[in-house]
Amino acid sequence: IPVAPGNIAKIVGGSTDPNLPGDGANPLGAKLVGATDVAIHPTSGDIYIADAGQKRIRRVDRNTGAVSTIWTGGANDSVVGVSFDSTGRLLAANAGFKTGTGGTANLGNSSILREKASGQCATNAVNCFDTILSGGTGSLLKNPRDVVEGRDGALYVTNAGPSEVGKSDNKILRIVVAGTTGTASVYAGTIQGYSGDGGPAINAQLNLAADDFIISTFGTPVLTSRVNVTITIGLNGEIIFSDANNNAIRRIR
Repeated sequence: IPVAPGNIAKIVGGSTDPNLPGDGANPLGAKLVGATDVAIHPTSGDIYIADAGQKRIRRVDRNTGAVSTIWTGGANDSVVGVSFDSTGRLLAANAGFKTGTGGTANLGNSSILREKASGQCATNAVNCFDTILSGGTGSLLKNPRDVVEGRDGALYVTNAGPSEVGKSDNKILRIVVAGTTGTASVYAGTIQGYSGDGGPAINAQLNLAADDFIISTFGTPVLTSRVNVTITIGLNGEIIFSDANNNAIRRIR
């Protein structure tokens, strides 16, 4: 969709069809529901969208505008954050979603996904991801909201934790990847709160457990979705993230 410099225009989405995601040649015929994040492939320029409300990852071809679904999650999935690593592989934070109250019942399919090879999901979406790290009993990973590759090659994750369980998992995780699996450690954060500015990040208190939101489509509440809690890398390699419930942007140098 041509957009003049300094102007704004809708380039993807707008369909009100209640039944179809709207994949196809017309980007304005696509339906997005509660989209939470967007990333641009570093070489192709294609747009990748975390279409959280429809439990999908969507791809928009830079040259043609065609929209396709490259990943579809199940009832307990909710990809809310996407980015690319230094080799052009898509990274995805699957916050997971499972109704109910208390304990690990709310972890859903929490996981960090990485594309097997750059561009593979665009050409062969079937099983195009490796699960680098899974949540669940004994795992540090609980409802991750975003993921980014650091200058050191490790992955950094905003780990929001299940809000139903004491909100004690509000941390930044560092994942060292070997092959197709990763080992996580706590990079920043202790318990829910706000403290630690000017001191070691590992001793700080964070509050990343942003509340889920109800998505209304055509005037009717139809589903609940996790939300993105953004993390990115600064020009000097520092970690910058949104400390969502503290209404703050924080930096780790």
